[in-house]
Amino acid sequence: MAANLVAVYVDNKNPRFGERALVGYLASLRAGVHGSADGGGCPLVLPVGKSGLCAHHCAVPIPGQIYFYNPKNADRPNRFVSSEQVELYKAKPEWQEIWRSEEPRRLAGVVMEQLGLASRVPQSLLTKLDRPNPAVRVFMVTR
Repeated sequence: MAANLVAVYVDNKNPRFGERALVGYLASLRAGVHGSADGGGCPLVLPVGKSGLCAHHCAVPIPGQIYFYNPKNADRPNRFVSSEQVELYKAKPEWQEIWRSEEPRRLAGVVMEQLGLASRVPQSLLTKLDRPNPAVRVFMVTR
């Protein structure tokens, strides 16, 4: 029974964190955002008009665009991006970060760190216990 309780706790309760963060960010804008946020992992362009989102399409980020970066979707191959194309969608160090959203830490991760147990737990499990979703960011694409 204890194993079942742990499995339920470890389960990602907010699998659409990146998408929800993007919607919150877009609500404050009147311009388009280029990004990697949809559930299928398709990097997309989201022009925002007075009535909300107008359209989206897959495209590699280019200089001058605002890019929504969700590493959960952009850092690995998926049905829209081949393994050869992954590097084109990863955030670059020279890009200017203009916004960031990160989930709060979960209690289990904080407790494990304070008790000094974090180094004894596999990183993949520790990530699920602490912050199952990576931080999402918005960049101004340069070069």
